[in-house]
Amino acid sequence: MDNKVDLKIYGQGSSCGGIFKDVIIKGNGQINGAVDCRNYNIYGNGDIIGDLNADAIKIKGQAEFEGDVETNEVKIQGEVRIKGDLSTEEAIITGNFKSSGDFNAEICKIEGGFEIDGLLNADKLEINMYWPCKVLEIGGTTINVKNDNKFSILGIKNIIMPQSQNRLLVVDSIEADDIYLENTTAKIVRGKNIELGPDCHVDLLEYQEKFKDHEKSNVEKIVNI
Repeated sequence: MDNKVDLKIYGQGSSCGGIFKDVIIKGNGQINGAVDCRNYNIYGNGDIIGDLNADAIKIKGQAEFEGDVETNEVKIQGEVRIKGDLSTEEAIITGNFKSSGDFNAEICKIEGGFEIDGLLNADKLEINMYWPCKVLEIGGTTINVKNDNKFSILGIKNIIMPQSQNRLLVVDSIEADDIYLENTTAKIVRGKNIELGPDCHVDLLEYQEKFKDHEKSNVEKIVNI
């Protein structure tokens, strides 16, 4: 990697894919082909027509990836769409995220909204909803879904990101050891310790050790397994 050059696009431009040291786009850039690099940094709008493999990804603005994305860490402030799978050790997302594939992470913090067609899997998952959220399945060890009135990641007030009146997580199934949910509609929720906050609607809930309900939530069937 030390022998590779940087790819820099300032203003508006495009480039072919390849193996680079760092990729920096400040403005509006498109890369036609797969990219392998150390750091992938976007300040504005940056698209890749192909896969991305990077040690670290930082996006402030908008980005679209036609293929799979694999990285050690990703930080997003803005709007990102991935048409493949995303695999990372740590993800911090503030804004709107869309994926046509699976989302796999060790640690994942999302503040905003998302739409994931496949599986969202994280050892530790924290979601703070500002817009509607939708995913097929969620799996992990610790899952925390909240509907707060403040930014826990950025530490700033919500005047920066206006909230939607329809802040709701819609998911087919959730499975983890420890689960806390707010504003969630799910067909199945399974876990060792489960606590429901307000405005949850669950068809089937299965718990092993502890379960705590909320007066403003509804569960059709509860099973202690």
